[in-house]
Amino acid sequence: DAPPREPLLAAIAADPGDLRARHLLGVRQIVEGDSEAGLQQFLEMLQRNRGYEDGLPRKALIDAFRIIEDEDLVGAYRRKMASLLF
Repeated sequence: DAPPREPLLAAIAADPGDLRARHLLGVRQIVEGDSEAGLQQFLEMLQRNRGYEDGLPRKALIDAFRIIEDEDLVGAYRRKMASLLF
């Protein structure tokens, strides 16, 4: 039910801290097959506010890791996530 890509990109351009738009865009990108771009949105959320919506950035990354089949990409983003958390 996420809005189209363009309004989400415009919302992020207007306010880079719009974590709701980042989350929706990340989900859309992963569903559309652009896994790295989606993971990057979730990682940016984690950098900006790891506690947003009761830990949604971390949860979104972990959920994405479960469904993305590219093990190298998942491994790289797991390491990036870990470096932000620890």
